[in-house]
Amino acid sequence: MIYYPLATLMTGGIKEILIISDSKNL
Repeated sequence: MIYYPLATLMTGGIKEILIISDSKNL
């Protein structure tokens, strides 16, 4: 049960980082 929340948090963080990097590149 702990693994699922951690996975979602990790993916969410990665997505946020990707969005931030994309916005900076633009």
